[in-house]
Amino acid sequence: EEDSESMYHVGNSIRSDLYPSLNAGIGCVYVPCETWAFERNHNGVPEHPKLFTFDTIDEIIGNYDSL
Repeated sequence: EEDSESMYHVGNSIRSDLYPSLNAGIGCVYVPCETWAFERNHNGVPEHPKLFTFDTIDEIIGNYDSL
């Protein structure tokens, strides 16, 4: 069994990546970018202590130790 405290999901979808991961107790790294219409229909980025937002996927490397 994996330790969900040290696990992070990386994704660009608020509906399909952020909400399911956070609801499962997994941290999430959100990298916003264009996606299909279904994914644009949401209530915004939730506030959560285990949610990090970066402008590009490359920023994850430089911030890895702070996750």
